[in-house]
Amino acid sequence: MEPSKLSATDDGLSAESHVSVLSAGDDDAVDALVENSGFDVRPVSGDLGDGLDDVDCVVVDCDSRDPLDALSTVREQAPTVPVVMMASSPSAGVLDAVTDSEWTDLAHKGDAGVTATLLAGRVEALVAHRRAAAHARRTGAALEETRCGAAVVDPDGRFSVVDRSFARRVGRDRETLQGRDWRTCFPSAEADRLESTALERVRDDWRWTGGCVVEQPDGDTFYARARIVGLEDGSFVVVLTDPPDE
Repeated sequence: MEPSKLSATDDGLSAESHVSVLSAGDDDAVDALVENSGFDVRPVSGDLGDGLDDVDCVVVDCDSRDPLDALSTVREQAPTVPVVMMASSPSAGVLDAVTDSEWTDLAHKGDAGVTATLLAGRVEALVAHRRAAAHARRTGAALEETRCGAAVVDPDGRFSVVDRSFARRVGRDRETLQGRDWRTCFPSAEADRLESTALERVRDDWRWTGGCVVEQPDGDTFYARARIVGLEDGSFVVVLTDPPDE
């Protein structure tokens, strides 16, 4: 099985965008990755720390160079650039490094083709995660610029980004809302209505504008004008368009 041709956008990997990989080491699996993955793979030329500009991921061959020294060099220059280590028998230090960082992963070495497939999967997952995190940060910053309450709901129907105004208006703590079902903020019948009307409209036409009833934790409700906009990954943004009374 060959690694699929992969690419990336700001909010994850898509079918035809660019992924730049810096290879620190020499292994047949890297050659297979170059041939089959569709990634732009280039070897380290000179000092590893000088080659990290515009790099999406670094691959380190633990058998041809000191992996922890290489990881330290990358982290000093680029703390969140993904690093995938290839090792036939990873040391305890390598295993600890992988466990301790969300931006570091391990691909066990074996047959070059199989290793390349594993390697491509690790690179894909880390790059997608990093770009999704960056997208979420930018989305959150943009939401904070509006006086209206706004929140992003992920494809599973849970709040992924909530601005302070939205949390305040629905009478809930911002951190508590993260990961909660969007229906939490609406009476049951109103949530059913929005799901069957507003969200159906969003799936067809990308957006919906109308009125809705919002429910606070104590059971009190209020009427709000709202706008719901669909995103390409199945997420949607809910904006309470009428600003709160001053």
